Amino acid sequence: MLALAAALLISGCGGTSEAVAPAASAPPGFPVTVADCGVSTTYERPPRRVVSLNQHATEVMLALGLEKSMVGTGYLDDRILPEYAPAYDRIKVLSAEYPSCEACWPQPSATGSAS
Repeated sequence: MLALAAALLISGCGGTSEAVAPAASAPPGFPVTVADCGVSTTYERPPRRVVSLNQHATEVMLALGLEKSMVGTGYLDDRILPEYAPAYDRIKVLSAEYPSCEACWPQPSATGSAS
């Protein structure tokens, strides 16, 4: 399911995805190779840190159970559906509109490590 989510979120130009032979310790569905706009990228594991943009993409991430991987969101262009509101309220809002690249980078914590 995570492989499908990654493929859907990454394939903006109508690319294809294909599974490659899994490594011994790879999570189910990984590694996966996504071909998009003539470029192939192989992902060895599901994303650990995700930023969603717009209400619909955020709801898809929450529906897939990826709340724990979501480190931020931005540009809420509609109300979050009531069934996702409690989970959404626990996600950091990075900006009212599309966040800058710098806003998406891990921020140093009080201990000096990136969060």
